Amino acid sequence: MRNRRSLVRILADALTASRLVIAVGIVGIGIPWGRGALNLVQIATLVGWTADTVDGHLARRAPADQQTLISKHDRTADAFMVLAGFLYMTAVGFVSWWFCLLYLGVSAGLIYRFRSSAVTTLLEAPLVIQMPLVAFRETPSLGLAWLAWGLLALILDRKRLMVRLRILWDDWRRMRA
Repeated sequence: MRNRRSLVRILADALTASRLVIAVGIVGIGIPWGRGALNLVQIATLVGWTADTVDGHLARRAPADQQTLISKHDRTADAFMVLAGFLYMTAVGFVSWWFCLLYLGVSAGLIYRFRSSAVTTLLEAPLVIQMPLVAFRETPSLGLAWLAWGLLALILDRKRLMVRLRILWDDWRRMRA
C-alpha cells in the first residue's frame, strides 16, 4: 500500500513538473512562432490545466508526510503557466505591452502587500480567462473545446470548487479584518 501511495506522489509531481515544461514551451516556442503558434499554445494550456486538475486529485491521495519540493510549489507551477500565457498573448499582440506591464506591476504590489491566496487567485483569474476568450474569437472550435473542458471540470470537480470558494472567501474575510 505504501508503494502505491508513493507512486501516486510521483505521478502528481510529474504532472506538476509538466506544467513548468509547458510554461517554458509557451514562452520558448510560442513567442518566436508568433500568432502561428496560437492553436498549439491553446492546446498546451488546456493540457496544462488538465494536468493541474489530475495532479490535485492524486496529491490529495498521497500521504501528507510525502510532500516533496515539487508538491510544495504546485501554486508556483500554476503561476508560471498563467504568466507564460499572458506573456505569449502580449508578445503576439492580443494584449498591449503597456497594459501587461501595468497589470504585472500592480499585481506584484498587491500580492506583496496582502500576501493572500485570495488576492493572487483574483489577479490570476482574468489572465486565465483570456485564453478561452481569444480562442472563441480566433479559433471557435478551440473555444468550444475550452467551454467543454470547463463544463466537464465543473461537473467532475464541483465539490472541490466549493471547497476552493470557501477557502477564498475565508481568506478574503481574514484579509479585510
